[in-house]
Amino acid sequence: MRRSAKGTFVLSVRVKLASQAELDAFVEVFRPLAEYVQRHEPDTVFYEMALADQKPFEVLIHERYSSRAAFEEVHRVSAPFLEFKRRVAALPFTVAFDGVSYEELGYGFV
Repeated sequence: MRRSAKGTFVLSVRVKLASQAELDAFVEVFRPLAEYVQRHEPDTVFYEMALADQKPFEVLIHERYSSRAAFEEVHRVSAPFLEFKRRVAALPFTVAFDGVSYEELGYGFV
């Protein structure tokens, strides 16, 4: 474990899908982005998708960046992220995103 760092930028994005087929398709679109982030974005501290245990087709994408700039100036403008957005828009169903961003206060641990 390590201490949380004040100013770490956190984004939690809830994604609502309607079926297992939609979930599977979304995961296939997300996977290349997650792999890219792991290899090429050193200031992305955490980037993970989790499946809700009580809502079968809802996932949470939890993102932690060393700073807001790491999100805004690196991740959000990267070619793989823009490709992810394009591929999501091309899916034959609507993907409902609900995101909230935070800045950590540095009082906990990860």
